Formats: sequence, C-alpha cells, structure tokens
Amino acid sequence: MKVLERIVVVGNSTAGITVANKIRTRIAKEDAEVILIAGGNRHYFNEASVFLPVNYLQGSCLSAPVKSLLKKSILHVNENIKSIDVENNGILTEEGHLIRYTYLVIAMDCVPDPDAIPGFKEEVRSVNEVQSTISLKEDIQNLKQGSIVIGNAPNFKGNQTLASDIAILLSKYFKEKKLDSKIKIQVFFPEDKIHGNTELFNWVENELKSNNVEVIGGFSLTSLNVKNRELVSSAGKTIKYDLPVVMPPESLHKSILSSHLPKTENGRIDIDESTLSIKNNDQIYLIGGSLGIPGSQNIYSALDQAEFVSARIANRISGYRDPGQFKLRIELHPLIDNKLAISALVDDDSLIVGKASETDFLLRLYAHSSYFGREIRGFV
Repeated sequence: MKVLERIVVVGNSTAGITVANKIRTRIAKEDAEVILIAGGNRHYFNEASVFLPVNYLQGSCLSAPVKSLLKKSILHVNENIKSIDVENNGILTEEGHLIRYTYLVIAMDCVPDPDAIPGFKEEVRSVNEVQSTISLKEDIQNLKQGSIVIGNAPNFKGNQTLASDIAILLSKYFKEKKLDSKIKIQVFFPEDKIHGNTELFNWVENELKSNNVEVIGGFSLTSLNVKNRELVSSAGKTIKYDLPVVMPPESLHKSILSSHLPKTENGRIDIDESTLSIKNNDQIYLIGGSLGIPGSQNIYSALDQAEFVSARIANRISGYRDPGQFKLRIELHPLIDNKLAISALVDDDSLIVGKASETDFLLRLYAHSSYFGREIRGFV
C-alpha cells in the first residue's frame, strides 16, 4: 500500500488558506493529504477594514467561515497550536493532539502585542483588524472637535500604508460633515521610510499634505502618557491626541518563538529567501506573517508566497513545474482620495507607481468580493 505524503499547514491566514487550497489543486488525493491546523471558525479580510469607520462597507461582508473557503478534501483541525516539534516532524496542539507531517508550511499571521507599549491597550484604536475597527467607528461618529493622531507602531508587520489610507478617508469624511476646521489629523511613521522605501514615504507624505494631513516622520512610539493624552517617542518627543489610531506592535506567534527552528540575530526564523524554506531543510516553509518581515502578510504578497510554495511542494511530490526562485515584492493600492487610488510595487529599493484612477479605488473598495470568491480559494 502506498504511503501518503502529509502536508500540514499551520494558520488560517490569507497565506495559510490559499496555500492549502493551491496544494490540494496541484497534488492528487492519492499522493498526499492536506491538513490545515488553526483555531477559529472565521477568516477576516482585514485589508478592507479602513473603509468601515467611514461607512463605505459593513463588517459583515469582510469575514467568512474557514470551512467554506477550503476545498472539501482538506481536513481543518480547529485547534490552537502549542508547539512545533521539529525533531520529530510534529505539531502539538493545545488540546494535546500530536499531528505529524512530511511537509510543513507555517503561515500564521503575526500576533498583536499591545502590552509592548505602555498605555496602548487602554487608549488606542486601530484599523488593522476588522473587529478592532468597530469601536473606532463609534468614536469617529461622536467626535466633533479635537486631534486625531494616526500611525504605525514599531514592529507593525502589516500594510504600512493603512495609516495614510484612514487619514485620507477621515479627512474627506470630516470635510463633508463640515468639521474639517475643528478636527486636526496627523500621521506619524517610525522612520522616514515605508516598507523600507524612502521614495514611497516621500510620495505618501505629499499625498497626505495635499489632503491637509500633517506628516511626522521618524517618530518611534514607545509609550502613551494617558494623563496628559500624549504619544511619546523613543527620542522623548510628544504628540497631543484626543483620538489615537495606531497600528499595533506585533510579534511572531509564541509557538514559532519557542520552537527549535534556526533563528537569525534579530530573532526571525533563518530561511532561504529564494525558496522560503528553513535553511538546510526543504520540508519546512514559512510564509505570510510567520516570516516576520514588514509587508509579508500583506494580501498580495501572501498570495504570491502561497503560489510559490504550493508549486514547490507539488514539484517535489508529483513533478509539478519547478517555480524557480522566489523574490519578495510588496504590492500596495494606497488611496489618494475618497474616490481615487493607485497601484504601487515595492521591489527591493525601487518603487513603481501607476496612475491614479477611480477603477483602482473601486477594485480596492470591493476587493473582498474577488478575495473570498477566487483568490483565497486558489483559483487565480
């Protein structure tokens, strides 16, 4: 009797669900079984959460049951991960089950770590997750005057242009409400770079200024002085706020940090960036937020990684075409108005920016439709 290969995917992130579906499409059931391990029954499309506070979308359209997104022959183990046993090729769940693998794809999003910044949990709203945006929506509707301060905390690994997106949408929102003269909007960034690119920062800065939004670069948030209602930077600088909206600091999942996977000096897992596999181990892959690289869990980057890794594993098992070498690129669709957006691609140190269009804006606004209908299901 033929022994099936067992491919285990850990994490119900964009990268995790997509890679599981693509692997299942490319490898016959007679050759391998595919298992997705992740606690939680629902998957959220967080990329569109910026539209919720200004009533462009409803939260109900930005989530779906995990089971409905997976191909039928994929087994979903709805349990949280406790540890990764690299030596014995096994995943131990918090419920006590040990699931062994032939190939492992670690695809967990980074975990928000609000406790890393004193005062953050008590004061801050965010738009990096659908669920956390509901409270912000209520605050926005009740705000009649004051200062909104928006930014990225150090170690935020998601889409770093979300801060500018929500700032532009709020600027237009308050202008339509005739409150723009009473509400000040500021945006800060930890560096004078976005996704490591100075040119992208300069471009975003110009767009924000054209929307009457003040930009503060090089402001690395370390704490909130709740009594004085101030954000405090590592250099001791402060920004007064009435409503702070900050993308949270994030860290790798505890099961990754506690594993015996090889690590670099900065604490990330040591991978071969051309294959997304662990150094000297072609059976374990990291994609999405598990890479610990800013922008790696951005939807389009995650889809690219899932495409590559699924093809590479399929090549090893069933002779599917070799995908060659991987190159991380970050595709973004930043807003420049409440009706216009652009396409931008960060590739190493270069930046490619398209022309502003209403089409790009509508594609961004309604991206959840194609996302849930095709992309995460592995159809494109």
